[in-house]
Amino acid sequence: MPSRVFAHIGLPKTGTTYLQALLYANRDAFARQGVTVIGRHRLHYDAASEISGAKSKRTGRVPTDRWAKVVKLVEAAPTRGAVLSSERYSLVARREDVAAFVESLAGADVHLVVTVRDLVAAEPSAWQEYVKNGGTRSWPDFCAHGVADPYRLQQRRRIRRVLTIWPPVVPPERIHVVTVPPPGGPRERLFERFCSVLGVDPRAMDTLEAERRNTSLDFVATEMLRRVNAREPELPVPVQRGEIKRFLADGELSRRSSTIRPALEGEALALARAENDWLVETLSTGGFHVVGDLADLHGEHPDAPASYDVPAEDLLDAALEAVTLLARRSYERGVVVRQAARELRASRESAGEA
Repeated sequence: MPSRVFAHIGLPKTGTTYLQALLYANRDAFARQGVTVIGRHRLHYDAASEISGAKSKRTGRVPTDRWAKVVKLVEAAPTRGAVLSSERYSLVARREDVAAFVESLAGADVHLVVTVRDLVAAEPSAWQEYVKNGGTRSWPDFCAHGVADPYRLQQRRRIRRVLTIWPPVVPPERIHVVTVPPPGGPRERLFERFCSVLGVDPRAMDTLEAERRNTSLDFVATEMLRRVNAREPELPVPVQRGEIKRFLADGELSRRSSTIRPALEGEALALARAENDWLVETLSTGGFHVVGDLADLHGEHPDAPASYDVPAEDLLDAALEAVTLLARRSYERGVVVRQAARELRASRESAGEA
């Protein structure tokens, strides 16, 4: 068992996909510096679902025996330290589950790594992710929904829960809160902060290019997909996740550019700023190890557009692009299927002649 285990639990929309991509791309470099990167994304998704009692979106069931596999991988790690990462672990909502998490890793000092971001900047990203996953509320309705039930916004951010249920089990000095730098600075700065917690040198990494990234859509494409979701709210999960989210939203349509960006305003803006204030105060007085700058949680933000009514011709343009992309994808898949069918037929004919 390594002497230290670092559990990076997110939070959502705080660069977790970027950090995980670099973790997995640099396994050997981390190992050379004494830290084993444990598992892959799918294993941790299922393990965290098991611990938190959350159903997997793939199967509709709570996974079993996944956390035990993670623990075995940690126990077998040959280095002084180990790191595991999934924002899904931040769904753990009961102190007894946190205690079981830590007790499973008995023999190691468990460190918690929490990445946090300015909520005013994070909320537009949260809406986009909501739409990618089948959500149907428009941006104004999404904001109004949060204002009507502030607790929902707190749940989505998860930081209040994390800083409430983990400290009684993990000492605050072993809870490392990494702030996400504001836009405009070097992208690698977040990874540098993360590596400083693990005690490794980011300059010794094999690569600083993340193969997997969490892509961003322009406002028009997001609104177009939202309307698709509203039109077909019961799309099968494989269609929603495979075609809408992965192929269109995270793939081809992410290359579009637009000057229209959603921004908080009014009561929604005030609520997000109040949450930021609470977090800064809590981190300043709670004894946590803060890596980065608390000023990152109060960034500068663009003014909201006068209207979020997307011109019909812009929506039509995005929809036509999506149809074209899907048609090309369908044709290319058909080519592969037809080629496989020809090869199978030839193989059977050859076997018959023999």
